[in-house]
Amino acid sequence: MKILGIDEAGRGAVLGNLVIAGVSFKKTDINELINIGVKDSKKLTPKKREALFPEIMNLCKECKIIEVEPREIDDSVFDIKSNLNLLEIQKMGEIIDALKPSMVYIDAITSNPKKFTEMLKQHLVYKNTTIIAENKADELYPMVAAASIIAKVTRDRAIEALRKESKFQDIGSGYPSDPQTISSLKDWIKNRNIPFFVRKSWHTFVKMRDLQKNAKITQFFDVRGER
Repeated sequence: MKILGIDEAGRGAVLGNLVIAGVSFKKTDINELINIGVKDSKKLTPKKREALFPEIMNLCKECKIIEVEPREIDDSVFDIKSNLNLLEIQKMGEIIDALKPSMVYIDAITSNPKKFTEMLKQHLVYKNTTIIAENKADELYPMVAAASIIAKVTRDRAIEALRKESKFQDIGSGYPSDPQTISSLKDWIKNRNIPFFVRKSWHTFVKMRDLQKNAKITQFFDVRGER
């Protein structure tokens, strides 16, 4: 029996890709995930996640990783007929169709797992699978925790590559809660030099951009008022 776990990393980030990972295992290998220390990626240090990455890849039967670029995310969010949830469901469906598991465990991305499951089924070509979707599934099922580690490490490596290869300043983790990320955003907006990896549809970006525009307008009228 092939059992698949699916999870994502970077959903709430304002910088970088959204990464969705699907990792399948034989039923007899699930306990080994626990033995090697697999758990929800948020509960592990970056060093531990990196150490577990190759162990998971060696243990798994198959793996499929989808990286969704900011431009595709923006197109989805700006499209009134679509949204991020639908985009992510479509990508998860692609993973299931590609790996064709007997069972799939997924960390549900909406507060209603039942509705999420129904939407996912509508986007599947491969129907011969049992779907178990729950909130915080990465804390409940080792195969989902394994997928969360693969997704998180993949995204972290991509963020690090942006720093090294493109010679950008320290952009932090890419999340709105990171002061370094916010500092970089402010700098780019001020200098009108927005990198390709910024999600321009995100409220964080839109709010900062609008504040900058309003500040320039206010400055313009203040200057004119002095003349």
